[in-house]
Amino acid sequence: MSAAGNKAGDPAYSIAIVGGGIVGAALLHELSRYRVRTVLLDKHHDVAEGITKANSGVLHAGFMVPRGSLKARLNVEGIRQYKALARDLGVPVQSCRKLVIAKDDTELPYLRRLLDQGTENRVPGLSLINHRQIRALQPAVTGKYALLSEETAVTLPYQMAIAMAENAVLNGAEVMLNAELTAIGRGASGAYLLHTADGRRVSAKLVINAAGVKADEVMGLLETPAETVYPWRGEYQLLEEASTEVVTMAVYPVPPQSGGGLGVHVTPTVNGGILLGPSAESIADPEDTANTAEVLEALRREAFELVPALAPFQTIKTYSGVRPKLFGSGSPVRFKDFYIRESGSRPGVVNLLGIESPGLTAAPAIARHVIEEFIAPQCELLPNKTWQVRRDPIPRLRHLPQEQQRRLWAQDPAYGDILCHCEQVSRAEVVQAVNNPLGAVSIHAIRKRTHATLGRCQSSFCLGPLSREILRQGYDIGAVARGLPVHPIFEGMETE
Repeated sequence: MSAAGNKAGDPAYSIAIVGGGIVGAALLHELSRYRVRTVLLDKHHDVAEGITKANSGVLHAGFMVPRGSLKARLNVEGIRQYKALARDLGVPVQSCRKLVIAKDDTELPYLRRLLDQGTENRVPGLSLINHRQIRALQPAVTGKYALLSEETAVTLPYQMAIAMAENAVLNGAEVMLNAELTAIGRGASGAYLLHTADGRRVSAKLVINAAGVKADEVMGLLETPAETVYPWRGEYQLLEEASTEVVTMAVYPVPPQSGGGLGVHVTPTVNGGILLGPSAESIADPEDTANTAEVLEALRREAFELVPALAPFQTIKTYSGVRPKLFGSGSPVRFKDFYIRESGSRPGVVNLLGIESPGLTAAPAIARHVIEEFIAPQCELLPNKTWQVRRDPIPRLRHLPQEQQRRLWAQDPAYGDILCHCEQVSRAEVVQAVNNPLGAVSIHAIRKRTHATLGRCQSSFCLGPLSREILRQGYDIGAVARGLPVHPIFEGMETE
């Protein structure tokens, strides 16, 4: 269900959240626990269409961020919340552990500093190990020393954002998709009026700006931004599924001195296959998610220095994401903390800027922090007595035992009709994805909920069957045949 606005007047909400990434979704989910009318606005046709769907999916233990920072505190609190959250919402979290590799004695002091920093951040499960211990854990990994993290895990960030948003909607929250924000004003009652590009208006007492790489632009609709958000592009490539047999832990190098990122790392994924990346490149256009041959080749070269045995495996997918840093490539600054503050000149507007890594891990804790520090003092938060986990995750047929598959086939023959053969996605799963609580209908929406098109063929064989299934569900695309603007269900049908 999504809010469409009110022709007779502006819909009145207590809280409007701008941005449907992992942080916006976490806020919506947490606020749905209370009897407070909340709406989330996102300019895309679905939530999790920005950096939330284009990162490493790593849940960081908390030793990579400086002691005493807000990032460190919310990172450690966030990862502690993830297991219960993932269990409740049916989102996979896979413990993988992490090795930060020092290739020689000159890099060993960095590992010792990380260990000290992690200890001060109260991160459990950290230890320094030597090359023999590295080989015992991961025979394919090269390196003289490593910092071992027992707590590091991987997840599917876009599915977590979707799960939180869908569960929030089923508990009374609202979502407005295709709602690009163009202006923010004040109404006669003092509430904020949010205007979208398609003419809708929303009024709200409080506004939470969680717009990612566009957060400074959203802030600029009301006041001079307190910080500039600099877009940094990170490119990735995913190796074929068999590569997971070579390495089962996240493997990181000692980060480069540029401060742009943590270096090219090797990460197992929940769905199988090893992820290489990201790069770290300061760019001018926050919408520029192109891949470049030069960077992709550099990713392979640097990753294979850590794990040479991965070299024979083919790349089946490339993508990139743009993360919002608070410093540019020429800045002498190499670290800036999360900016989470209420506006000094616009009471009731809370801006979240620079929510980059470990933003994914910290998201549940960020949501709780914003509610406790900024929302609760201004808005009465009474418990939603009917709140519950109402979301049933779409079953992934390929991961189920045969007996459970047979039971599903008996209940619904559509489970026996496979539309995406690489990922073994059935028509029943696609139907459930199309009929999601957010009303998000596109190839991207189906992809993120079922993983159809994400296998080795990268949609070469399944795009047609998926499109036909969308039509079977009754969505009108007559406008396409008449040469009119493409219906939203066809947004993103190209292979990413």
